[in-house]
Amino acid sequence: MAFIPITEDIPTYFIPMLNDVDRNLTYEAAIKETISSFISAEKRAPRILDVGAGSGLLTIIALENGAEHVTALEANATLAPLLTKILEEYETKKNEKKRKWKVENVMSIDYEGTKGTFDIIMCELLGSMIHSESMAVYLYDLIHKRKLLRSFGSKRYVIPNSATMTIRAYSCPEACKIVTGLDYAPMHVLYEAVYDQHQNKKKLEWTQDESMKLCIALTQYKHLTDSLVVLQENYVDNVIQHPTSINISFEPDRNAIFVLEWFAQLSPNVRLRHDLDHVKTLPTSTMIGRWIAWGHLFCRPITNSTHSFNLEYEASDLHFRFTSSSSFLSSSSSSSSSSSSSSSSSISSSFSSSSSCSPMKQISNAQLDKILTRTRKLHSNH
Repeated sequence: MAFIPITEDIPTYFIPMLNDVDRNLTYEAAIKETISSFISAEKRAPRILDVGAGSGLLTIIALENGAEHVTALEANATLAPLLTKILEEYETKKNEKKRKWKVENVMSIDYEGTKGTFDIIMCELLGSMIHSESMAVYLYDLIHKRKLLRSFGSKRYVIPNSATMTIRAYSCPEACKIVTGLDYAPMHVLYEAVYDQHQNKKKLEWTQDESMKLCIALTQYKHLTDSLVVLQENYVDNVIQHPTSINISFEPDRNAIFVLEWFAQLSPNVRLRHDLDHVKTLPTSTMIGRWIAWGHLFCRPITNSTHSFNLEYEASDLHFRFTSSSSFLSSSSSSSSSSSSSSSSSISSSFSSSSSCSPMKQISNAQLDKILTRTRKLHSNH
């Protein structure tokens, strides 16, 4: 089943999320680039669909940068009237004579749009994982199943174009114990009581660092491995794929943690990064906003240094199940295989670890259709 957003009340993370200047300016750059590219190619202004419009920030950016019209979909009944008020105020400030926007208080799966209505579809359904809010499923429904987005030859205008999620091992003492500054106080007992209750020996149990009141990006961490791709989503061409198995090996470290990170290619030349190294460089107010809204999922390895997993995809989750023996491709053989296998190897090669992963498995349209059917059924029951 896909992620279903709340239909009333305003999530508390909205205000700090809007304080994420890095996110806002990166989306602004991508929307500018996409609209400019469209106008240059088609000699007219685009009609845009904003999916999960929230505060209306992306809608406003699109209007400010030449959109002919924006339809803003927002499922939350508390938020939709506020979105309308925000856009009305923007309209008044700009002294617009003609209304260029429309708010629809509806989930995208219930939106009754017409085939080929929109020139650009944009959304920001991101979270701790690239598919935390099932962005690929909802964009598949709009773009590839119901075809609300126009194609211009082989070209489609989608923001984001794609997204990639990775796993990486770090050494981070603050994430593995309580650092009191008093070495004689055995506070590990308390830490293990809080953290270890979430762990089991069959699969990785991820914890959001924000839920532990720990911002890993602010800690003194160090890299233990390269980044390894665990999920890729291409929204333009509807390709969702992940390795079926991965193997991660590094030197034993009692402070080792795994962290899920990602980047979204919003437009051809604009990338939004959500990895520790990037977040660490952000101004404090922006970093805190990012931490509260998204945070980073982390977990402590159960074994010392060698870890093998089978990966199982769900619409808003990715399960890492421990396996005792699997056949893995080495990084070198992976890079010499097909293009999909090549993309599944580590992103960089600055470590001499033996981390590797299997070829990619693609999620079929039939699987996505089943997810949509279950989601519509549950949503209608509510």
